[in-house]
Order: sequence, then C-alpha cells, then structure tokens
Amino acid sequence: KGKVPTDLTCETANRNVLGYAATSTEKAVLLRTALDDVHELEILYGGLAAEEVVFGTSLVTAGSGDDIMRATRIAGLMVTKRGQGSVHFHADTIASECDWSIKSDDVQLDREVAGYLEAAHKNAVEMLKEYQHALVGLAHELFTHGTLREDEIKAYLTQELGLELPAQAPTAFDQILLEQHQALNLLRQVG
Repeated sequence: KGKVPTDLTCETANRNVLGYAATSTEKAVLLRTALDDVHELEILYGGLAAEEVVFGTSLVTAGSGDDIMRATRIAGLMVTKRGQGSVHFHADTIASECDWSIKSDDVQLDREVAGYLEAAHKNAVEMLKEYQHALVGLAHELFTHGTLREDEIKAYLTQELGLELPAQAPTAFDQILLEQHQALNLLRQVG
C-alpha cells in the first residue's frame, strides 16, 4: 500500500510484549476518508495475516489481539458514526464492557462491521502471500538486529529484495481538494 513501518522491534523491555510494528498514519490532509480507514484496518490485520502466511492458522498466537480490538473499533465507528456504512446517522450501540466491541441491536450494522473486518483480513493475507519472500527476509533482518527503523526497512526492501516502493501518492480526496482549490483561484483571477 506504499507505507513502510516507522519502527519494527522484535524484543522489548516489557516481557509481556515481545515486539511491535509502528506505522505513521499521518497524511497531508487531516480529514480521514473511508479509504484511509480501510487501509488502517488492513495494517492492523497485518500481524495476524503474517502469522497465518508463515506458520499456518493452527499456530497463530494471541499477539494480534489488541490490533483486532482496534480494528473492530474503527470498523464500528465507520459503520455507526462516520456514515461509511448503509446508514448516514449516528447509530448507538448497546453499552458494552469495552468501547471496541460492537454490540449493536441492528443485525445489518453488525454484518457491515464484520464485512469490513473480513475484507481487511483477506486483503492483508493476499498481500503478504504475494510478498512472502520480503516478509520472511525482513523477519530475519529484524531477528538479527532487534529493531529496524523506517530508512533501514526501505533500504532492505529496495536494495536487498529489489522491490520498488511506490511514492505516497495523493489520495483521490486530496486530488479533489487540490482541483477545487485551483478552480477557486482561477475564478478569483477572472472575476
């Protein structure tokens, strides 16, 4: 998707956390779109997908639990609060013990949340299968060094594996804003 983690760590000082991946989700325009959210869901499913691709589903660990909770919360917000589902109003969910669990009384909304999550998981698995050689090579580098920073990750992917990393292109939303701004400036010059 054109994003490289800002940090990868396979060992930490916290014995309950054996590693993590950090990714910056900043973009030039501060307004998040549905596509930004979909990409974020795919990133959050990356750890689970990586374990499935490399080890198989029977050896998946509990390490992705927090990422799955965060993905569920985002998908729930997309459907119930951000108008990115079939309803374009604020849909309250039944109170639950935690804010990341969707306990809506509307079966349709629950299906939409599940649909976003299933698609994100599927896309993450497909992408990591396609680039499994890069995944395994990067995992070896990470195991060897303990921590990799963004510039080291990019260098490994491009120099060692010959992968071309796409430049972060503006989103369709960014492009529309730019075109509208240019049109407005043209009107001001004419008028």
